[in-house]
Amino acid sequence: MNSSPRRRRKPTELKVVFDTNALYTGSESNLLNRDTVALIRANAPLTEPRLTWCIPRIVLLERQYQMTSRALELLPSIAKLERLLGHNLLITQDLIEERLRATIHAQLDEHHVNVIELDPANVNWANLIIDSALRKPPFEPGEKEKGFRDALVLETFGQLVDASPTTPQICRVVLVTHDALLTEAALQRTSSSSNVTCLPGLNDLASLINTLASQVSEEYVATLEPKAQRYFFAPGDEATLFLKLDLRAQILARFKEQLDELPSGADERINGTWYVHGPAFLKKDRQRVFWASRVSVEAEAYKHPRQGLFAGSSGLDSSPDLFSFSGSSVLSRTSDPGSSEIPTLSPKFSGEGYRFLSSERDILGTSAYTFATSPGRLHSKGHSAFSVTWSASVDASTRFSHARIEAIEFIATSWE
Repeated sequence: MNSSPRRRRKPTELKVVFDTNALYTGSESNLLNRDTVALIRANAPLTEPRLTWCIPRIVLLERQYQMTSRALELLPSIAKLERLLGHNLLITQDLIEERLRATIHAQLDEHHVNVIELDPANVNWANLIIDSALRKPPFEPGEKEKGFRDALVLETFGQLVDASPTTPQICRVVLVTHDALLTEAALQRTSSSSNVTCLPGLNDLASLINTLASQVSEEYVATLEPKAQRYFFAPGDEATLFLKLDLRAQILARFKEQLDELPSGADERINGTWYVHGPAFLKKDRQRVFWASRVSVEAEAYKHPRQGLFAGSSGLDSSPDLFSFSGSSVLSRTSDPGSSEIPTLSPKFSGEGYRFLSSERDILGTSAYTFATSPGRLHSKGHSAFSVTWSASVDASTRFSHARIEAIEFIATSWE
């Protein structure tokens, strides 16, 4: 009997294309932001899916412009230092631009990121001109035309899709962008392709990568994700893990040093809004499903000590539930005077005039708590990020139970 060896299936290739807003760092020295670098490094050992990281040429040039602009802001300080030392350091605009180009190429090589080119001959310029004039996505509505760079990103992405295999089991192509108009245009452009996805952020990308690596269906994970989000955190629901286990207090206690960290030159730090982001799927082990929920704390650093009373802030939600605090007690819920106290949300701060928004949401749909302050001169803004790894058993009816916290980790503090 002739039994030939079974041919092994090639791993699915996942081509990831980054828009500028998914990479922006606010730094003159880093092409990719810290979260993107962490995601690339964490998935470097993966063989399934096989990952290809891509940046359109127009995105690379835009990041180069942003980095150069930030670097050139340092030139006046260098001139002051030269006067102080009585010595010319020979740092010119040409030198900065040359070194930045070398830095960018070194970082592309280090992280194995491919630059994808646009073929102008394959662009339908007549349609692009009409879309620009009529303000069709990705062009923004308004008196002035905005969106040409986004249109070039779209054209580059479309050409990559056209040149890639169309079977999802062989190749997937993903555009990571926060831009709603670009997302709309990309989805419309690729509506006939079953292997193309647009994702708003790295959290969604990590979830997709882990889904493909775990070889569970995307439909299964898509069914679980909203349930996992409500199970981990819902504003005012003390049965959710975040409030039931008082994870905010745990983070405050365990990571006090990180939450007190100051950028160079600042005298004081005030932590503000807490964001609890939607969970990212990690893996499935029998009936237990593992998730990572990101918690970020916005911060402001000041050069001088605080002065005056704290002032309230308004949230992005159209009708936030507003609480007032004095010291560490909940005084009243101004949107509903008859509501009960929520002691798990009571901040342990001193001072008068705190106001607390219980259901503010950012553009990614993540829930938040916030208080605002108005001290002296602002030095810089930033945020501290944490990752809460947790798991729960999931039954045949996709009900969650027997949850546990696997780890709480500090990721980083980033200052602009």
